[in-house]
Amino acid sequence: LPVAVATPLHEAEDDDMARAIAESERMLLQQEQDTKQPAPTIVAPPPTAPPQRRKSRLEFQTLSALYHDDFDQLFRVLGRIQINYIGTWQGRIPGSTNGCTVIAPLLCIHHLLETDRENDGLDQDTISQVIDMETPVILQELRNQLGLADQAFLIPSDVHDHLIQN
Repeated sequence: LPVAVATPLHEAEDDDMARAIAESERMLLQQEQDTKQPAPTIVAPPPTAPPQRRKSRLEFQTLSALYHDDFDQLFRVLGRIQINYIGTWQGRIPGSTNGCTVIAPLLCIHHLLETDRENDGLDQDTISQVIDMETPVILQELRNQLGLADQAFLIPSDVHDHLIQN
């Protein structure tokens, strides 16, 4: 299975938000021009009314484009994302089927506990251990606790509660 590991670019959140809003507004203007719809008529408020701020909308398409650009920068340009194939997968070990709701937070926990500036990703052995050894145990505990069938899907909040309590 391909696994992508990255350390986020160190940019201020305000700069990211401003960039995203500007790009969203640019895309909306471009869409208006492409559809050749006339711009809406703006009626100026009476002189006594306080000035109104325009609400900026952040479009999903804008965020998608920005995240794609960031990924491309990290992967192709900076080489900070590596895609590797590991010798395991969810469901290979009995009891690990439908374990994505357990695998994802466990990988996050390992990443937070085991990485630092010199080591900014999880190695394949850790990822395999999470999928093959840790996940089946937690899945069985949770399914038994909740009275679910062996292959039942789990709600992420149930998994999070269990991980926090244990």
